Formats: sequence, structure tokens, C-alpha cells
Amino acid sequence: MRLGRRTSCLTAVSFPSMRPTGATVAVDWASAVLYDSKSTSVVTVGYAGMQTIVIHQLDSVSLQLRRRYRLPLSVAWLLHATRVSDGYLIFVGSEQPWVGTIFVMDLQAAEIYEQDPPPAAGSRRRPVRRRLPRGMFVE
Repeated sequence: MRLGRRTSCLTAVSFPSMRPTGATVAVDWASAVLYDSKSTSVVTVGYAGMQTIVIHQLDSVSLQLRRRYRLPLSVAWLLHATRVSDGYLIFVGSEQPWVGTIFVMDLQAAEIYEQDPPPAAGSRRRPVRRRLPRGMFVE
């Protein structure tokens, strides 16, 4: 992490006392922080430069970095409902050329899938699904 960059500081606490456990980490500035129980991960979502959303997946106990993901988006909806999407992060693109494109991150398998937006009314074309190359999007 370079000086001058915006960062977020995370500290693990025990429940119900809310006392720090000693695990602390600084990550790139995060717009959202959530817990994923299926992968036992703390997940941060932020931005890195133009047109890139960066997701850090951290171990929930030690806060050690497990993986870093990059998506070629600057604006997207993050859909996360524990009952439905546990173990996954789902982003829906909301800017050109990604409007309606769905990106699904499998937090356990460290894979990212992309699905084309739904077809226009009356079209018989089915949305194409593809797995994105790990080397380009997962560190």
C-alpha cells in the first residue's frame, strides 16, 4: 500500500464483548464491507482507478488476504442476500457497455463468471455465459 492512497482499516472483534482480537488490516478504500458465512470471509468492495471495481476477500479470523478480484466496471449494483447468494457476490453492470451484464464471483472456487444481459423483447437469442480467465481477474 502506497502512502497517499485512501485506505480503510478493519479490526476483528469478538462477540458479545466487542473487544478487538488483535487482527487488524489496512485495505484499499472500501465502499462496502460484508461477511460471507459460506466462505468464512470478510469481503471489501472498492474502486481502483478508472473502470475497475476491486474486491478483497479476507480470512474472517486473521484478516489475512485470501484473494483480490478485479472487475472491468466503475458502476454496478451489488446484489447480496445471505439465503440466496451465500458464497457468491453478484454484480450487475449499470454503465455502457456493461448495462445488464451479470458478473458472479464464486468466493470458494475463486472464479468469476459473466453473463450477457437479457435479450430484447421478441429476440430468441439466449444470454451467453462464460468463465473469465483467472489470471486476468483473480490474484
